[in-house]
Amino acid sequence: MTPLTTIIATGTTSTITGIASWITATINARSKEKQTQEQTRYPEWKAFVDTIQQETHQLTDRVNNLQDQVDTLRGRVNTLSHKYNSALSHITEWRQAHPEEIPHHPAPTAIKPDL
Repeated sequence: MTPLTTIIATGTTSTITGIASWITATINARSKEKQTQEQTRYPEWKAFVDTIQQETHQLTDRVNNLQDQVDTLRGRVNTLSHKYNSALSHITEWRQAHPEEIPHHPAPTAIKPDL
């Protein structure tokens, strides 16, 4: 190899190595910067997620409470419906047994359609 070729080869190798080192350093710096940004934002995201979880638990408790109330009211409506139908049956039987009393004891307007 001639001295000029050796100088060119050495210079080219040094340049390529320098460029590769610069690219690696730049990538590492960006990676560390991104990691730092993520670590900096972690508390914000953690607080956000914790808030969402807390609100979800509160909403779940509220839905469960409302479901319990609906179940209670549904049972109450069923009980009252059964009692109402039983009372209507009794009134109908009484009216059939005592037709002469119907003019003196007319059915209330609210239940006339049901009799």
